[in-house]
Amino acid sequence: AGDCTATSLYTGDLLAGQETNQEGFDDWLGVERARLRERAVAALYDCLRARLSGPAEAAQEAANRVLALDPASEEAHRALMQLHADAGRRDLALKQYDKCREILSTGLGIEPEGATTGLYEQIKSEAPAAPAAEPTGGAADSEALALPDKPSIAVLPFNNMSGDPEQDYFSDGIAEDIITALSGIRDLFVIARNSSFVYRGDVDIKQVGSELGVRYVLEGGVRKAGQKVRINTQLIDAESGNHLWARKFDGDLIDIFDLQDQITESVAGVVQSSIFQAEIDRVRRKRPEIMDDYEMCMRGWFSMTGVDQEGLRQARESFQKAIDMDGWLSLAYTGLAGSLIWETTQGLSDDPNKSMSEALAAAQRAVGIDEADADAHGWLAFVSLFSVPPRLDVALAESERAVELSPNSAMARWSRGLVFSFAERPDDGAKDLKLALRLSPRDWRRFSFLHVLALCQYTARNYDESAETATKLVALLPDYLYGHWHLAGSLAQLGQTARAEEELRHVLRVHPNFDRAFVAAWAPYRNPADLEHLFEGLEKAGWKG
Repeated sequence: AGDCTATSLYTGDLLAGQETNQEGFDDWLGVERARLRERAVAALYDCLRARLSGPAEAAQEAANRVLALDPASEEAHRALMQLHADAGRRDLALKQYDKCREILSTGLGIEPEGATTGLYEQIKSEAPAAPAAEPTGGAADSEALALPDKPSIAVLPFNNMSGDPEQDYFSDGIAEDIITALSGIRDLFVIARNSSFVYRGDVDIKQVGSELGVRYVLEGGVRKAGQKVRINTQLIDAESGNHLWARKFDGDLIDIFDLQDQITESVAGVVQSSIFQAEIDRVRRKRPEIMDDYEMCMRGWFSMTGVDQEGLRQARESFQKAIDMDGWLSLAYTGLAGSLIWETTQGLSDDPNKSMSEALAAAQRAVGIDEADADAHGWLAFVSLFSVPPRLDVALAESERAVELSPNSAMARWSRGLVFSFAERPDDGAKDLKLALRLSPRDWRRFSFLHVLALCQYTARNYDESAETATKLVALLPDYLYGHWHLAGSLAQLGQTARAEEELRHVLRVHPNFDRAFVAAWAPYRNPADLEHLFEGLEKAGWKG
């Protein structure tokens, strides 16, 4: 345990980013960095070996920490392969081997060693566990599984409602694609197809949840008629049996594969955001003193949803408590970064420079703990974009990484859309923001999605669209500075001067010090002409700058 505790003190290279180009100092610094890194890796290996005999989650966390510092560690890859196999996730175990082999081949030009290959062959040859013959009967004889320590879901086979047995393949294919997409979401525990597909036809959702050990169940049906198809989906809380949402999708079968991709993308995104909101709702009913670190994070997100000063303060405190409970929980650092950023952008921070600096450190820490955390990369992109001076190329790379890691994440799309708006790609940014709104239609961050969409549309000179979007934003949050700002500029460009002047008065009421320096600080355009265009709209509305 001591080794595990000690490793939390190592958060990255010594004096990272402090090279001086002084030969003697930089040589010493290089040696010290290597020495400390070597000690940290050795301690992490000790931690991993100690945890392999304990809870699987702790061992998996330790293995991921080793790989964060030493991606080519075959010992850590083997540990994850065995942990996945023991958990019945043979698919993830085999994927872990493929990842290990790719890293070794690309980075070192070598193949995995015998022990790794041997474990791979062993797992590959093992048949998946046979399902129970009659899962929907005899519930009293079935042993309920404990819920994982993160949101969990089972996707049941979709019902073929067409009356044609030959179409079963299509219904199963839709459900399988959704399972694959959801399995890529790092904070979601997804039951493998071989287990969830046992439950066909009319089933007791509460029993399914108990037998598979999941909190949520997704079910659906597919009806085909000629070249048209309708897919109905329902997300259900398996504990209460309550329907969290239901949605239907209509499509054309001319390009069946494209249709499957569209449905998968939409369902996976909505499921992710809906489960996140359901977790927030579930946790906010618990007393803080009995919350674990994950639940404390959910409490932080709930406090953040109002985007007000007291709520953001409570959010910061909750995320910090989660960090105190577990210094290796990337979700807590991601939340802390987000709360600090919201405080700054809403003008609620007593020291904006300090808040952004702390947000940068938190986002970097989250990425250091879990490089596959898409939200962490998204917040890192935001801080880089609004740093002094702006680091637009870094922001672009981080936002691209966020989308690469989680293409169905509304947060990742928002992040990249924001960067695109300032990187001379506003049309691409608008596409990302429209997708974010479709992926997460009930998201508490909807106001920010609309904000950035209006910005993209204005930057692209689509004033009718930006005015329409900004009007929706103002209706959603009447005192939101950026809504009135973009509505004033858009209306002025459309020649609606009286309305534009009225919106500008709202801007100055909310932010009396709304000057050129403030606007420029929150509009780090690559092309100076775009910033002048932003000034131009406000000046047409009567702004004196």
